[in-house]
Order: sequence, then C-alpha cells, then structure tokens
Amino acid sequence: RDLHLSLRRQRLMCIRDSNEIFLAMQQAIRGARTRVWIEMPYFSSDTIETELKAAASRGVDVRLILPERANHQIMDAGNSVTARNLLNAGVRVYHYPGMTHLKAMVCDGWATVGSANLDTISLHINRELNVSFSDSTLVSELVDRVFEPDFQKSSPLTLKDIELKFAPLIESITDQL
Repeated sequence: RDLHLSLRRQRLMCIRDSNEIFLAMQQAIRGARTRVWIEMPYFSSDTIETELKAAASRGVDVRLILPERANHQIMDAGNSVTARNLLNAGVRVYHYPGMTHLKAMVCDGWATVGSANLDTISLHINRELNVSFSDSTLVSELVDRVFEPDFQKSSPLTLKDIELKFAPLIESITDQL
C-alpha cells in the first residue's frame, strides 16, 4: 500500500510508441552529465551508440552491460561490434554471465525499464512499452538493487576480448534487426 501511494505521487511516464522510447533515451543520454548506465540484451542502434560516444567524450561515466552469450548468434555478433566501437570511445563495457533480458537505463536522475531493446526492431518497428521515472528514491533503488550487483557479477571487456571477423558485414546485418 505504501509503495502504491508513493508511486501515485511520483512522476511516472509510460511510453508505448517505440519512436518515443528512442527519443526519450536519446534525449536522456544527451542531457546526462554524470552517469549513463545501460543493461541490454541486444544493442545495434548506431544512433544510440553515437550518443554514448559523445557522452563519454564529455566525461560522463558511460557503462554498458551486455550478455556474454545472447540467445541469437547474429545479435551476439552485433553486440560484439557495438562493444568494440564503444570501448574504442572510452565506454566501459561488461559481459554479464550467460543471458540477461533486462532492458534498463539510468541517466543521472532519470531511468527507464521496459521491453525495448536498443535495436531497429524494438526502436522503430515493434510495439514496446517502457516505464520511465525521475524519482530519486526509485532511481537509487534501481542502481543499488540491479546495476551495482550486475556490475559485480559481470566481467569488464577489453578490446583483446573481442574477436571480430567480418565486422562490417555483421554490422550491416544487425543494423537491420
């Protein structure tokens, strides 16, 4: 009951249109000054990748958790291409042991959790639903209960960890997914 009352008083935003989810994430990354933390099973969005690189270049603590092994090989390869590109830009990338289906992002005091991956299908085609919030207590709980433990479980990646044959071909294919 207390949580229900608390949530009614908070500013929550349910985003259903995939383009709105994409734009909300993009704007949150652009506005971030201290932190952008993401955990995502599939990541092939060139636009979001570019925004993360820009955030890292302005000194934002940008971190990304990807599954060690996604449940689709082509997306696994796409994640590796993205990880390589982000590592080259100074983003800290981690491999979560096994598969993670969590789709969450924290940008400073704003967060979003939902069904949208950072790929073309989720961000531009599918009907997805994310819940976004800026309540400091809820954002802190997401960080403390999800991100911090998952960073502890995950292994930091280096460029040496990523072996990519046919990277341009992989990137071309996963950009369509």
